[in-house]
Amino acid sequence: MQLIARAKEAENSRRYVEVEEGAAWVRDYFGRNKAIALNGRAPEHGMDFPQAYLVEQQPNQVADPHFHLIDQFQVVVAGGGLFGKKPIAGIAVHYANAYTPYGPIAAGPDGVHYITMRNRWDSTPAHFMPKCRDQLKPLPRRHVLVDPVRRAEAAELGTLASPLSQDLHATEEDGLGIWRYRIPGGQAVDGPDPAQGGGQYWLVLAGGLLRDGEVLEPMSCVFLSSDEKPIELAAATGGVEMLGLQFPVKH
Repeated sequence: MQLIARAKEAENSRRYVEVEEGAAWVRDYFGRNKAIALNGRAPEHGMDFPQAYLVEQQPNQVADPHFHLIDQFQVVVAGGGLFGKKPIAGIAVHYANAYTPYGPIAAGPDGVHYITMRNRWDSTPAHFMPKCRDQLKPLPRRHVLVDPVRRAEAAELGTLASPLSQDLHATEEDGLGIWRYRIPGGQAVDGPDPAQGGGQYWLVLAGGLLRDGEVLEPMSCVFLSSDEKPIELAAATGGVEMLGLQFPVKH
């Protein structure tokens, strides 16, 4: 499976969501509508289908410690605050196994925006601690918080002579990995083989990615299942900066 979510489409889906624990603006990247358009039915819990949405957590709002039933990445893309006791700003990446509690996420005075990305469908809300402690399962717990990185400026991409890659989190034995690529305009490289993990997201951080005859602007993303060939990271004029996120194989 290979799917594209364009930033403009996500912006058009922006809606205000109120739940028991608070409220936030949300934008859908991969949601129920896309699944129904592809296979004619809504996804079931645990189904191998990508789920991604951007949360605009409001200024000084706190999301209490909680867990989810599906493995997930979160990418901070705007604003800042605290993730647990660690400051988050710029581009910060968090990964958590299913049933691994994490948080709190405390937004600063400018709020904090982050994209939640899953390779399988989670039809349940967040499970907050400590009231949901009895719902935890004895599964391996793991969460990773990568030190924030700075988004590239257009001038930086414009002066690149050759592609650069960086392991933000070295690929683990079960496939979990996080990478950043900066590629000059008109050049291309292949990303890591998806077969080594449980699916990949590729997020455009800066510049433009050439994909299927169009340019994907910043905040657009591509999802690849593990049976797809490696993504071609082809930079549009001016270059591109990409963030790659690979899930571990099912545990």
